[in-house]
Amino acid sequence: MDQTDDLLHGFERRIDEQLDRAERLKAAMNEVRVTAQSRQGDLQVTVDSTGALAALRLSQEALSRTPQELAGEILGVTRSAQVSLTERMRQVTTEVLGRDSETARFVADTYAEHFVPAPQDASR
Repeated sequence: MDQTDDLLHGFERRIDEQLDRAERLKAAMNEVRVTAQSRQGDLQVTVDSTGALAALRLSQEALSRTPQELAGEILGVTRSAQVSLTERMRQVTTEVLGRDSETARFVADTYAEHFVPAPQDASR
């Protein structure tokens, strides 16, 4: 029975450790915010951990653009922030789960597939 008890305790300990890592990863990922700005610096976008727009700041200079120009710039800067989010999530998952973690690779790859750089962003 002692051997069985030891096996079960070891199993329970590993499960508890995995649950702890999962909670730490969830908390770390939920805190992630990424900010990008236009080349002119007159427009700033922040996205949350899902890539959704969390904040938008426009200077008076940004407002002097046509609505179409401004909309295009907002979309471009948002995409840039989302692409940067991919690398930030890779860092977060690696910090919490380790470099050799299949889960960390899966999460990072999922973000990379979802937030693909636009053709003009690929050269940055």
